[in-house]
Amino acid sequence: MVMPIERKRSGNPKNKKKDRTGLYVILIILVVVVGSISIYASVINKNLQNGDHRGDAPDFTLTALDGSTFTLSDHLGKIVIIDFMYVNCYPCQLEMAELKHVYEQFSDDLVIISISVWWAEDKADELQKFKDSYQAEWIFALDTTDEDTTMKYNAFSVPKIVVIDKTGNVVYTSQGGVSRQVLTKEINKISNIGV
Repeated sequence: MVMPIERKRSGNPKNKKKDRTGLYVILIILVVVVGSISIYASVINKNLQNGDHRGDAPDFTLTALDGSTFTLSDHLGKIVIIDFMYVNCYPCQLEMAELKHVYEQFSDDLVIISISVWWAEDKADELQKFKDSYQAEWIFALDTTDEDTTMKYNAFSVPKIVVIDKTGNVVYTSQGGVSRQVLTKEINKISNIGV
């Protein structure tokens, strides 16, 4: 009598489920990555079509302490330093002397914007006293939850310095204090780049 030969099944059925689970995880990750890239590209494209700004620095509009409204992209053609800070931050206070030195050195070709981060709850009069105490002649503004510049620039730890070239591109960031020597070096690297 001939007995049929039973074929051995390859692998354990439990392993097949694990293999499929791994495949599903990879597919989900792939969908998320492709979706994120698509969203990012559409936002960049929309900004370019609307003429908001040319570089990768997120544009924003805030009201300065003097009551004037300004937009980051208004300063294309100049180097911009954004200083995320708040009044009672000791490292932010130390940063003022460094910024003042750099501002005096490069004032013809430089805009400095000190922004009190929205979660600091500084008031306009407190920020004005802070500005006056350092005799700072550049722009100071309070961030708002509507504009949320703090979030756009991931400024969740202060001081945070962002240097933007004349074409609107972020070329340097520093989390924490930065010396005037470092800022001077960064500005000199980009000062000949035109719009």
